[in-house]
Amino acid sequence: MTVFTDLYRIKAPFTARPFTLLLCLLLAFSARGEEIKVSGEEIKVSGEEIKVSGEKATASGEATSEPSLSEEPLTPVNPQVRLTTTFGDIDVELFPTESPLTVANFLRLVDEGFYNGVIFHRVIANFMIQVGGYDTKFTYKEGPGKLKNESANGLRNDRGTLSMARANHPDSASAQFFINMKDNEHLNARRRTPGYTVFGRVIAGFKNAQRIELSDTSVQHGMPTVPVTQIQIISAERLPTGSQ
Repeated sequence: MTVFTDLYRIKAPFTARPFTLLLCLLLAFSARGEEIKVSGEEIKVSGEEIKVSGEKATASGEATSEPSLSEEPLTPVNPQVRLTTTFGDIDVELFPTESPLTVANFLRLVDEGFYNGVIFHRVIANFMIQVGGYDTKFTYKEGPGKLKNESANGLRNDRGTLSMARANHPDSASAQFFINMKDNEHLNARRRTPGYTVFGRVIAGFKNAQRIELSDTSVQHGMPTVPVTQIQIISAERLPTGSQ
């Protein structure tokens, strides 16, 4: 080994200093195989100076530290809701950052049980399925109030997204919503024309939404596209964060 070979060649002026010899031995082990040169009493290490700063030290003197949990970037998890329907579960993720008013209103209605027992009353294949306005007896359910339109949030009415139903007035959405069954470009906001507010997307159970979409429909209670066999939301409830 080069380090120890050089130590045997150290002359008397150096060996007369035990402390210096000890320092040389320590450097020999710390240098991890790097050559140590002795010139008289001066000790030089071919590598860089070894420094210890309380963290793990490398032979080059640079300190490395393992990231702690607090240093990891925290990614906020969007709220999720499960719609348990007579055709199976549909799990949705909500977008509170883009649609804060709409999501807050939707979660309030979920927590209050508003959607439990409502039916899909407007089903149009290759377009959308709508729910939230009528119970199984076709009794109209009034929402808590009108919402400010948030369609200029950058979200698009693409296949699988949730959007608020409304009347002609942009700020008339309340409780009814629909699931886009295809990309519906004409429902998006334009430069001076508000669209329909997207506030979530389906993350599981889209095949159950498709089953609803393909249901036979008929005219009932003055509405032209009501499923012949009633399809209802049995319950709507929040999912624990990270359950997917």
